[in-house]
Amino acid sequence: SNVTNMRTMFYAAGTNSTNFTLNLGNNFNSNKVTDMGYMFGFIGQHGLNFVNIDVGNNFNTANVTDMTGMFVNTISNMNRFTLNLGNNFDTGNVTTMYVMFQNVGRNKATDININWGNKFNMSSVTNSTQMFNTFGTNLVNSTVIDLSAGNFTNITNNARMFANVPADKVTI
Repeated sequence: SNVTNMRTMFYAAGTNSTNFTLNLGNNFNSNKVTDMGYMFGFIGQHGLNFVNIDVGNNFNTANVTDMTGMFVNTISNMNRFTLNLGNNFDTGNVTTMYVMFQNVGRNKATDININWGNKFNMSSVTNSTQMFNTFGTNLVNSTVIDLSAGNFTNITNNARMFANVPADKVTI
């Protein structure tokens, strides 16, 4: 595939669904993409129960530089969210993660499960402003946001990166 821009590709998909699953399988070719801004933003925003997103093992993000709002407002009014970033969710070249997970599960979510994979890397990120702002504010059961292996040395703007996130849900 020669696609380089997947900005808003699945934006607001499943907005009014009771249950929504997006499985990209193993044939989704994203190896030349540089922009994934808002790609999954607002998925399941007004739904009732759960959203499951599985990007598959061929979801290649090695060339992506912009993940602005990639999952912003996903399931902001739903109960459960599962996100599997797979084995190729390589963020080593990403410079912008502005509002990437902002408002995920902010109103009703009681269970958020994220498989970060082994390539979630923030070493090139310069802008992580509001990246997790109001992420899961009502969480009861969830995977902790574990960024303990992260490299934050190049971040120059991280205002409100974890604003309104329960302190026990973050490991740095």
